[in-house]
Amino acid sequence: MSKTRPQPKSDHASESYSARDSSVRPLGNKIYLWVIFLGITFGSMGLMTYLRLPPSQAPQLTYKVLNTFPHDRTAFTQGLFIQNGRMYESTGRFKQSSLRIVDVTTGNQEITKNLPDNYFAEGIATFGSKLYQLTFQNYKIRIYDKDSLELIEEREFPFEGWGLTSDADYLILSDGSSTIRYLDPETLKVVSKINVRDGRQAISEINELEYYDGRIYANVWREDVILQIQPATGRVTGKIDMSGLLDEIIADDGACLNGIAVNKETNTFYVTGKLWPKMFEVKFVEKPPEKNE
Repeated sequence: MSKTRPQPKSDHASESYSARDSSVRPLGNKIYLWVIFLGITFGSMGLMTYLRLPPSQAPQLTYKVLNTFPHDRTAFTQGLFIQNGRMYESTGRFKQSSLRIVDVTTGNQEITKNLPDNYFAEGIATFGSKLYQLTFQNYKIRIYDKDSLELIEEREFPFEGWGLTSDADYLILSDGSSTIRYLDPETLKVVSKINVRDGRQAISEINELEYYDGRIYANVWREDVILQIQPATGRVTGKIDMSGLLDEIIADDGACLNGIAVNKETNTFYVTGKLWPKMFEVKFVEKPPEKNE
């Protein structure tokens, strides 16, 4: 049985289709090219506009001094916090490192534990009944009983220690970079991390830390500023100008603002510095606008 052979389309039909095809495709190509051109143009304009915009910087705050207390001028303060009416302080430098419980009003040491001479102590924080103390480049973390300051154990630690604090779930660590890490208190493993930024600018040398009321407060090494940081994102939500707090020049290059402790009963902050002879109780307030001369 033979199959019926299909009849070829007429030349006229082929010509009509070709004509339609040739008229449609150039129009489609033109539209496509215009879309690409406009995308590149407006994309470039948006990028240039973004680059010209100033970074969105955090609001400027300042401080009001409420009280001034004596502070051990030999203490190279690396960590500070208040809990249940007791002030805990960690001091650094080789052959001078210690962990202390201090009377806030007198500056007297109630309990002092000195570290081995080859240790350089750093930030401290509590979690539960334990107190954790960082070391600078010893790559160890020391764990104490919070009340007696008796050493429970010492563990290997992969990070350079700078600042330490805690929230309800984690230890919060700075290592001198712009990175803040959240650690599991039992395993000391990193759970998450954030990068500290003021607008588009990364802020490095993050030092002593204090967590309070949903914010991280941080010293920046050798700067008279305390940062207020959003814990989830690392965004700086406030920059507190602490310049002029200590009216004394200390003849030591290491002396600088460092140490933040909050008194949760009064909602005030206690701040001091490395080798500073004074401790200040302050509250943070809005910075008045600068007057135009």
